[in-house]
Amino acid sequence: MYFLSKLKTTYFNSVSYQPTLLAVTFSILMLSSCGFLSSQPTPAHTYRFSVPQIPTQADSPYTKLALLVSRPQVGAGYNTQQIAYTRKPYELSYFSHNEWVDTPGRMLESILVSALEASKGFQNVIPSYALIPADLRLDTEIVTLLQDYSVKPNQSRVVLHARLIELTKSQEIASQTFEAHQPMTEDNPYSGVIALNQALGQVIEELVSFCTQASANADALNSSTTDMD
Repeated sequence: MYFLSKLKTTYFNSVSYQPTLLAVTFSILMLSSCGFLSSQPTPAHTYRFSVPQIPTQADSPYTKLALLVSRPQVGAGYNTQQIAYTRKPYELSYFSHNEWVDTPGRMLESILVSALEASKGFQNVIPSYALIPADLRLDTEIVTLLQDYSVKPNQSRVVLHARLIELTKSQEIASQTFEAHQPMTEDNPYSGVIALNQALGQVIEELVSFCTQASANADALNSSTTDMD
């Protein structure tokens, strides 16, 4: 009798325990599910380079030379779709949910080609992927492309180095570094992108003027040398 009584007690205790165990298990699964859903990555905001069209100057130099625009090189830390920023000197960080639609070099190449074509300063402007003969080549490097929160007011900075190469002689005929700073209107990545595009527009305008003037000078020099020969 004692054995049967003990067996019944054990049985009923186990039966009564099962609903509690199931409830606890269900709660854990629900919490895990909620945690899984909340851990899904936040969609990134994507941005692009966009600069206003540079108006053609009536007295802008013109040459009959063809200019090849090579794919821009990008300095260490910036050759990525991640948007770089800094909050203290020597430190480079990247936004988690804000990025470029493409790498800076690819985006800049198309802008350079469009801006140089619009200048009407060359007989032909050739992108890097086109197999067309050219007289000159424009090599560029993005040295800095940064949202700077270490200064007040916050600002975006663009530094671009450019070299013009005469292809027949494989000789550099001109080089220059262009730099622009543009303050942000607000303390956030989108405001930084707007300021970066404004700074980039200033750099591109100066670069186009540099290219047309240096090319015209080189063309005039070559013409005078040919006439002397």
